[in-house]
Amino acid sequence: MIRSKHSYSLLRYQFSRKVTSYLLLLLFSLSVLTILLIIVYSAGLIGYGAENVALLTFFKRSQRQHSIPQNLKTRQHVAVSSTNRQLRDWHTWRPSDLANANGDQQLTQPPPFNIGQRYSNSNNQNGNGIKLTGFNVRLSESLPLRRTVPDTRHKKCKAKLYPAQLPSCSIIIVYYNEEPSVLLRTLYSIWDRTPDELFLEIILVNDFSESLNKDEQKDLEKYLAENFPQKLQQINLQQREGLIRARLVGARQARCDVLVFLDAHVEVNENWLPPLLAPIVENPNTTTTPIIDIIKYDTLEYQGGMSSRGGFNWQFNYVQLPLLKEEEAMDPEPHNNPIMNGGLFAIGREYFWQLGGYDRGLEIWGAEQYELSFKIWLCGGRLLEVPCSRVGHLYRSPEFAVSYTKRKDDFISKNYKRVAEVWMDEYKDYLYEHIPKLNQIEPGDLREQKQLRSQLQCKPFKWFMQNIAPDLLKAYPPVKPPDFASGAIQSLARPELCLDMQHVEPRQELKNVLKSCSPDLKYPYDAQKWHLGFRRDLQHHGNCLEVQSWTSNAPIWLWPCHNRGGNQWWYYDRNTQMLVQGKESYQQRCMEMEPATGGVFVNFCDLTKPEQKWHFGYVNETAMEKFFKDE
Repeated sequence: MIRSKHSYSLLRYQFSRKVTSYLLLLLFSLSVLTILLIIVYSAGLIGYGAENVALLTFFKRSQRQHSIPQNLKTRQHVAVSSTNRQLRDWHTWRPSDLANANGDQQLTQPPPFNIGQRYSNSNNQNGNGIKLTGFNVRLSESLPLRRTVPDTRHKKCKAKLYPAQLPSCSIIIVYYNEEPSVLLRTLYSIWDRTPDELFLEIILVNDFSESLNKDEQKDLEKYLAENFPQKLQQINLQQREGLIRARLVGARQARCDVLVFLDAHVEVNENWLPPLLAPIVENPNTTTTPIIDIIKYDTLEYQGGMSSRGGFNWQFNYVQLPLLKEEEAMDPEPHNNPIMNGGLFAIGREYFWQLGGYDRGLEIWGAEQYELSFKIWLCGGRLLEVPCSRVGHLYRSPEFAVSYTKRKDDFISKNYKRVAEVWMDEYKDYLYEHIPKLNQIEPGDLREQKQLRSQLQCKPFKWFMQNIAPDLLKAYPPVKPPDFASGAIQSLARPELCLDMQHVEPRQELKNVLKSCSPDLKYPYDAQKWHLGFRRDLQHHGNCLEVQSWTSNAPIWLWPCHNRGGNQWWYYDRNTQMLVQGKESYQQRCMEMEPATGGVFVNFCDLTKPEQKWHFGYVNETAMEKFFKDE
């Protein structure tokens, strides 16, 4: 049959419509399938949780070639599977048989007598050891090697959950002439309060200690091997390397993704490690530090420390800065820490070597915490203090001069100069103005360190000062502002008497401190020289007057200045002639003298009491007008 032209046109039209319909249906089906895949994928990510996505990223990065020395690149890499997507209460890790182990000496093999009771021996002629070691060794030897310590964390920390999958770490401890009882208490605290799966090894580096004879050292090493099996790796250096290079030796032996550096005289607190590891999982370029609690040198009492931000003054002393207001509101969440204390921190192994580790030109100890902190901040990382992690540190007596080496050369100044020349740019001039001898110090070859800074494309030091430590220049100005008042502090109740520190040591209460005044109150005897400085504290030779209780008739103490106001904040009211302690009105009390004993204390302010009236040798009227404006 022959079709007309019109019929053929109609057929072609119908065929085209069918093809078009099929194509549209196919496109629609593909679109629906794509949408379904996106929904499923999104649901998977939502179930994953942000912290687990970060964990997966961490381990993917960790599986790359490490920027570490050549001899380490073939070492087995220890990683953890990222398949577990849950959070975990790490408080419940401890097996039931260890739940009450802390403080139970029956679970602890006592060390041999010759190393375990060196000061408890009845033939000991060295007393309690404070003069020789800086702390009470005899008491340390009498305490359990496994002892309970108070849980000093914020209450919110005790309910916090952390990723169920955390990387395992290598704990690196360097010791030099450490008392065995203190070293063992450090190790047992780690052993008892750290989940087994979170630390593969403790690397214990003996930096050529000399305090034990050969037999005693062998006994110590045998005890360590028997009581800390499998996980403890002992390294004995054949010459004194110093803390910095000894740590590098330990770091080169480490097998885990995260390095945790600890001093040899610490006691870790409950659940100390998971809070340090979690931020590193979130961002592998993160370094974390715990709050450092205090173990007192004389009583070995464990006391809680405070959240703070590390910094430095222009003598390159480590100082503590208060939290910024927004950080206080977030406490106990991790916050930026400009400068680490140096002794206790966790860092990713890959990132540590990417930063070059420590500068090998730094010798023994000193300035290494500045060098590493500057590198972290300027070269793309971040340094956090983690308040939910607590580690107690045994501090030595203030009168004890720690000797880390027999060397007589000024290696610390050389370290300062190296760090300043490589990292501090124009701000190094402030340092040289306050430490003039640095101008004559030869820092050695700096080409490798400067090349590292260039390769890592690090920011200028000005960025650090403006963004990470914006309050440092105000707290520690390169040019010290004038005092508000200075000279002698004279009692108006007994004008012949002035506040005299001749027989008062730091950390002592002010008793019997009112003595005959110097003839010149503006420029008095050294023992009567006081400064009401720009930080609003009453200073005498670097120590400050401090009040430690809020009761009436509260004692006043001479205490190292902490530069944070609070219980060291003072104001001289020129109108009432009263010395007021405490910034907030509800806290304020006034210095009062006790005529019978010659002591001073603070009491509720009373305008009618002549015993609360004082005269300063010199008052800077111009500065006093701005006392509250410039604070």
